[in-house]
Amino acid sequence: MHAFSDPDSTSGFLVTRSLLALRHTTPAQFFRTFFFTYGHRNVVRAVATGLAESGSIDGYVWDVMREREPELINKTRVVYTSEKLGFPPIVGLKSAQETMTAKAISAAFLEMPTDPLGQQILSILELDGFTKADPDLYQGTLEKWLLVKAQA
Repeated sequence: MHAFSDPDSTSGFLVTRSLLALRHTTPAQFFRTFFFTYGHRNVVRAVATGLAESGSIDGYVWDVMREREPELINKTRVVYTSEKLGFPPIVGLKSAQETMTAKAISAAFLEMPTDPLGQQILSILELDGFTKADPDLYQGTLEKWLLVKAQA
């Protein structure tokens, strides 16, 4: 039994799904059964408690849990690590990018490391900050999605 995080998750579904597509198979054909936990931490919990034999999660979540919940992480092991992929973006409507609201939201994210409250939030999230990303950062994710789509 395999636990996926979410059907819309790159690391919690698409990476594994694309690896299976490369083998010309699907989750339904490869795994005896599988289910969605709708949370990366829930995947770790499912594997750690024996509800699932394996699971797909994000490495960032794994790292944070290793630090914050080592007793749970220590009941599991990493069996595969994908290549680095772009961290999930924060997106908005292209047609609204020049509005005051969009500019304010963008500034708030970009300036978090210099703001005391922003620093607290980043610390809780264990992130350094946000940057403007080149769309090419997501090319690997797009390729995986196209591979899976072609198999459907």
